[in-house]
Amino acid sequence: MEATELTTIVSQCAANDPSLTSVYICYCAALRSEGAMQSLVEALQKNTCVTSLSVVHCGLDDALATQLAEVVRSTQTLVEVDLSRNKIGNEGASALAKALAENESVRTLDLGTNKIGDVGATAIAHALAKNETLWRLHLQRNAVQSFGAEALARALKKNASLVALNLRNNELLDDGASELAKGLRVNKGVTYVDVGSNKILDYGLKMMAIALRDNPNLTRVVWDDNTADDTRILKALLKFERRNQEKCRAKFVQAARLLGVSQVDQYIVVDRELGSQSWRDKAVYTGKDLAFVRDLGEVEVLTSNPLYTEDVAKLILSYVDYRFRFKSN
Repeated sequence: MEATELTTIVSQCAANDPSLTSVYICYCAALRSEGAMQSLVEALQKNTCVTSLSVVHCGLDDALATQLAEVVRSTQTLVEVDLSRNKIGNEGASALAKALAENESVRTLDLGTNKIGDVGATAIAHALAKNETLWRLHLQRNAVQSFGAEALARALKKNASLVALNLRNNELLDDGASELAKGLRVNKGVTYVDVGSNKILDYGLKMMAIALRDNPNLTRVVWDDNTADDTRILKALLKFERRNQEKCRAKFVQAARLLGVSQVDQYIVVDRELGSQSWRDKAVYTGKDLAFVRDLGEVEVLTSNPLYTEDVAKLILSYVDYRFRFKSN
């Protein structure tokens, strides 16, 4: 992205242009120039129209992330914040965590492919224990180890808002995975967790299977590309996962029919936060959280229905999450 494009975005944000609801800044070296980030922060703090902020592949370091944290702290309109594929370390993550603890609007936070490590993950965990609005947390590719996983496990015992947690491609071992599983056993909100491409052995996977057995709300655990190979444990995990998915689908059908969607199997559930997979090529963005889209393009906008509550939205998100993977791995 050229400097002139960044200047245009900042100007639109500062003017509170209603046509600009999503800010996407990618490969923008100009953002690291003196005063550029501060100008963006000040513009966003004045803005009430932007709901999605993505600053990716921009080389953000701790200092720049700390500046952006002020936007997260003060915003009442941002729903999605994507700061993935940068160079944010534990100091930047800690600043964002403090802001998240005070935030009441952000539903998705993506810090994937940064350098937050255990210290940053622990700071995020402390915020998660206080935050009541975040639905999705992406921490993939961040060198998170056992200490960070244990902190997240403690947070899961208190947090009731989170629906999905992505810890793919970290450095989780059996001890970290088992502690995480203990948190998932008692958590009431998380339905989807991705711990694929770590270093988890059979014991860690066994604990995940027990979490699935004891928590019917947990519908999918992605565990591929680990070193566990005990076929009995894998079969048990799949058994409990399928049982929970069947329960989730039954609840989903009930909720869908309550919302007036009678022929559920003819519809695709569209989650605007998921990536552009081929199954969703005909999706219609509503500017809201979710919608039903038929193959012919007919749309049921759920948020226009008075029965569409936050609990129903989370239920449908859980149905989406166990069937489809996250947008960023």
